[in-house]
Amino acid sequence: MVRPHEKQTKGSKSHENSIDHKPKADCDKDENNTIPSLNNEQYQQFLGMFAREDSPTKNEISSVANVAGNLDPTGRWIVDSGATDHITHRLDWFNNDFKYTWEPPVTIPNGSSISVEGKGSCTLPNGIHIKDVLYVPSFTCDLLSVSRLSRDLQCAVTFFPEFCVMHTLNSRRLIGMGKCKDGLYRMSLVGSKRNAMAVSFDVWHKRLGHASSKKLSSLDCVKNSSLKSKNSQGQTHQVTFSY
Repeated sequence: MVRPHEKQTKGSKSHENSIDHKPKADCDKDENNTIPSLNNEQYQQFLGMFAREDSPTKNEISSVANVAGNLDPTGRWIVDSGATDHITHRLDWFNNDFKYTWEPPVTIPNGSSISVEGKGSCTLPNGIHIKDVLYVPSFTCDLLSVSRLSRDLQCAVTFFPEFCVMHTLNSRRLIGMGKCKDGLYRMSLVGSKRNAMAVSFDVWHKRLGHASSKKLSSLDCVKNSSLKSKNSQGQTHQVTFSY
């Protein structure tokens, strides 16, 4: 979602957001990235991680399918350097602070506008929270704004031919990564699936139209959420970039 490309008349001001015709962060981007740099061993390690990610286990796919019955196990955030705001059509990705609220509509490339129905925070696959994410249910893409990521998280996003990486500005520590697929850089949902399943009982009660306790308890996403939340032992691997 980016600023409109059309010229505005003097003194006028647009109150609408818009979505660009072409994502800025595509795989045709200049490859001459020198800061930060990766040696060949680090580069191959990234490729190996993404290769394993492309082959999810049967249990992982089954777990995702059980969350409200409609999660896409291949869903991805698209990392877009031209987007001015984060945007998603997935209500189940929001944290407990989500609110239905009025926001300026989003203008898509054909000139029409689509409504923004709410806003809240989401959790990225690396466990980092992003705020002020717009909820646009009629839009089929989920965009991560590079400008907002860099400003809010004090990080840099660097694009390589086959993936992109996010690292902190002060310590150069790796905090996120995404794979280039189908011409777009996509943030993995590995880890985020578990966060989606670990939301509170009250949140699922609201999301599913104030369903009864009996119905909610029959859903795997609610029944197992507390267990998964307590027993999950995630391991953090830190990578420092060389300049």
